[in-house]
Amino acid sequence: MIIYGTSGREIPVGEGQFHCPRCLAPQHFRHTRIARYFTLYFIPLFPISNHGEYVECSGCGGQFRPEVVHNPPHTNMPVGGGGQLEQAVRRELAKGMPLHLAVQKLTEAGNSQQAAQEMVAAACEGQMSYCPRCQCYFAAAVPACVQCQGALQPYQA
Repeated sequence: MIIYGTSGREIPVGEGQFHCPRCLAPQHFRHTRIARYFTLYFIPLFPISNHGEYVECSGCGGQFRPEVVHNPPHTNMPVGGGGQLEQAVRRELAKGMPLHLAVQKLTEAGNSQQAAQEMVAAACEGQMSYCPRCQCYFAAAVPACVQCQGALQPYQA
């Protein structure tokens, strides 16, 4: 009796460093190809179709098209205008990221310290909260400190 069929496989293509659009920082990535193989006695022998490729960030686990590896980092993007980077900053701050970490991520992504601080201030629209226990600042929409779960106090800059 001959047992044959097909199976899907993920084949590692390569790895390296890239600028992750979700992390907004340099990260390690793995490049993977997905293919369907002809099998004989459950042993994959040769590919019969290619189902695509993706790049996975080791920092956030995000999966992207392979072209993202060649995208340059966002550097000194202007504040305002609803740019992709500014929207990403707003999302991270709404999830509870402390303001100082948002500034740090933006500077690691290649922005100047001043541009990063301006972008975070614009994303907060001047509305901030303060955790007296952790001494961290957050966007006003964050209900509690993500580090100690303590109540936040309104803060006006």
